[in-house]
Amino acid sequence: MIAALLLLIPGQASGVVCLSSAQGPVCGYHCVTSRNGPACARTAAGRCSIQGNVASCVDPPEPAVPAPQPAPSPPPTQCVTQGGKTACGYGCLTFNGTAACAATPLGRCEVWQGELVCWDPPLVLTSLPQTQWKRAQCEHNFTQQACGYHCKASGDDVACARTWFGVCEANLGKVTCWDPAEPLIWSAQGDLPLPRCLQSGDAVACGYTCDHSYGQPVCTATPRGRCEKNDGNVTCWDPPLPYVPPPQR
Repeated sequence: MIAALLLLIPGQASGVVCLSSAQGPVCGYHCVTSRNGPACARTAAGRCSIQGNVASCVDPPEPAVPAPQPAPSPPPTQCVTQGGKTACGYGCLTFNGTAACAATPLGRCEVWQGELVCWDPPLVLTSLPQTQWKRAQCEHNFTQQACGYHCKASGDDVACARTWFGVCEANLGKVTCWDPAEPLIWSAQGDLPLPRCLQSGDAVACGYTCDHSYGQPVCTATPRGRCEKNDGNVTCWDPPLPYVPPPQR
């Protein structure tokens, strides 16, 4: 598993530094400074140099990790028929002459305003060990319905995170939901800390490390990211995500 791709290995972020520039902090590895300002590599394996009074950095290509694969022993599917229509999959329901099923074991079907509605999470979740699986929920008000995880309703707005690694925050009648990127979930094999949301003024930002300036919150997209404040402005930096080939259905 390429040792969690350096992205999640404890201590790999210890070499990250942030240098001030006219455009704000510049963060990364092996930073160098020239007359035109600093430059940093995005990975610990990168290299930086100064040529012609210009600082530049080069990073090696990110190694690909195995694509998410279906769980080795998925639960059995089922088929239901009503009104001459047959549907196969998971969590199947029939209603008013129709039949519908979710496409994945973590999917969910419900009757909403006289119609069968099915929802499925990203395939990366079904590729994780079944001991980690969590049941999705559906939330609704009089006008909207949403399915997923950590669902919240505020005013006329209803929203859910797409994964149980996500988070939702209600603020001023709006719900903001955020999920970590699928390559991060896969490379961590589900071993991720809980993200958070930060409210500042009328805005909400979600992620792992958060800060704000002038009423604008910002957060990192990875647990190893960091935020730096300079002259009242906040810049957040994240190590690069691994490349994961698209999953095969």
